[in-house]
Amino acid sequence: MQQLAQKLPKKINLNLELFEQSIKSEYTKKVYLACLKKYFEFPGSRKLISATDTKKIEDQITDFITSMKKQGKSFAAIHNYVSAICKYYRTKRVSL
Repeated sequence: MQQLAQKLPKKINLNLELFEQSIKSEYTKKVYLACLKKYFEFPGSRKLISATDTKKIEDQITDFITSMKKQGKSFAAIHNYVSAICKYYRTKRVSL
């Protein structure tokens, strides 16, 4: 998380801390943080890190999923990414 948090504003770092604290399993935490990092690197995602507009967030997630499918990612891999992203937004109390 430190690498990801260093590049983001303080408020977002707090969201990441809450996200990280909400995950009990160290393995899941490691996987989810890696998935979130990849999502935040996806063009346009950074603008939505602190957003609450569900339509924009859902459209961005759909674009991200489409991109992963084009890259040949498996269903299981895509599921991990989506689970991490949804958990992040749930932690922020954004219903998708």
